[in-house]
Amino acid sequence: MPVLAKGKTDTGRLSVYVRDDRPFAGQAPPAALFHYSRGSKGEHPERHLAGFTGWLQADAFAGCNR
Repeated sequence: MPVLAKGKTDTGRLSVYVRDDRPFAGQAPPAALFHYSRGSKGEHPERHLAGFTGWLQADAFAGCNR
């Protein structure tokens, strides 16, 4: 995603986390969280998901391997 940075355009990463447990009898409403970071290193999703417990389905982004 292009980001305006001090006199130039820089590239950032937008991570999107989505939940919808309704098909599995979940009581919580669906939700989407958009989280911006300055790069695409794996440390960003690790920090975003540090306290997460449960199931996670990810795309092929290598940063989610750990």
